[in-house]
Amino acid sequence: MTTDASGNVFVFDQRTVRRIDAVTGVIQTVVGSIYRGVPTQGQSALAPTFLDDAAEDAVVTPTGQVHLLSADQLWRVEDGRLRWLATGPFRGIDAGPDGTVFVNGGSSGVFALAPGTSTLARWSEGSFDSVRAGAPGQAYGRTAAGIWRLTSQGRELVAGGGTAGPSGGARALDLNLREPAGVDFDVLPDGQLVIGRHEGHGTGFACSTWRTHANGTVSAVATVGVRLCRPAAAGTDVLLLSNDAIVRFAADGSEATTTGRPYAGGVGSSPDGTPAARAFSRGMADLHRDADGRLLFRTAAQVRGINAAGGLHAVRPSGRGSRLDRPDAGG
Repeated sequence: MTTDASGNVFVFDQRTVRRIDAVTGVIQTVVGSIYRGVPTQGQSALAPTFLDDAAEDAVVTPTGQVHLLSADQLWRVEDGRLRWLATGPFRGIDAGPDGTVFVNGGSSGVFALAPGTSTLARWSEGSFDSVRAGAPGQAYGRTAAGIWRLTSQGRELVAGGGTAGPSGGARALDLNLREPAGVDFDVLPDGQLVIGRHEGHGTGFACSTWRTHANGTVSAVATVGVRLCRPAAAGTDVLLLSNDAIVRFAADGSEATTTGRPYAGGVGSSPDGTPAARAFSRGMADLHRDADGRLLFRTAAQVRGINAAGGLHAVRPSGRGSRLDRPDAGG
C-alpha cells in the first residue's frame, strides 16, 4: 500500500492494484483483475496481469504513475495500457520521493529508472535480498552481511558485519544482521535506518528493533513479542505491526502510543470512530504514513486510517462494493 502526492491510496490486493480517491473515497481498479494472467505489450491494464499474489510487486510514484513486476518483467501503466520496459529476473521494486524507481535485479545488481525515462540504468553492482528507496539519489540494499547505502558513486556498508546485539551506543557496523529468521528495515526521513531482527524459537517470537544515527552508532528502540517484524518509519518515530495491533515508539525508545490490541475473539473489526488505542482491526498489514500524517493500514478486506486525534476511520465509504474482496466496475 502507498499514496501519491495527492493523497490517493493505492492498495495491492488479489492480483490487482486499486486506487482509492482521496476526495471521494471511490475505489477503482487500475491494474489487473481477479484472474491470473501474463501481461503483453499494449494490453489493457485491466486485463489479467499477475500470475501469483505474493510473487508480484508494484509501486506508485508521487505523480501516481504505476510501475509493476509481473512474470519477471518490468511494466509501466501509460494511458490505461501496459508498456514493457525490461526483462529480469527481478526480486523487488521501490520508488523514491523524487519519482526514481529502483529495481532489484538480484545477482545482476540494482537498477534505476529516472522520472520520465523508459530505460533502466545500472545503479549498483552486487546481489541484494531487498532494496528500499531513500532520499533523492540514494537507495539501500540488504545482503547477508548487512545493509548498504547505494549511490551513483558506489556503495557503502552502513549497518551489519559484526557480532553485536542491539545495545545502545554500539556501532552500526558492529551489529549482527545474519539472523536466519529474517531482517527487515525502513528508511527514516533523515536518511537513517530503523532495523528489525526477527527471532523465532518454538512458540516464542520476538522483534528486536534499533535505529542508526549520524555519528555511526545505534540505539535500541524496542524488543516486542510478535510474529511479524516489519518496522516502518513514521516521521522520526518507529511503528511496529504486532499481530493485530500497531505500536508506536518515540525517538528515545519509549512507547508513545499503542494502537489496537491483539485480536482476542469476537467477529469483525471495531466500527469507525472508535479510539484507535481501544480498537480491534483483524488482519492488519501494510503500514504507511501519508503526506497528511494519517497512519494507514490494510485489514483483511478494508483500508483504514487513524487521524491526528487518534480516531479510527475508513479511508473510503462503507456499503456495497466497499470491501477489497468485492469487484468494482473495473473488475
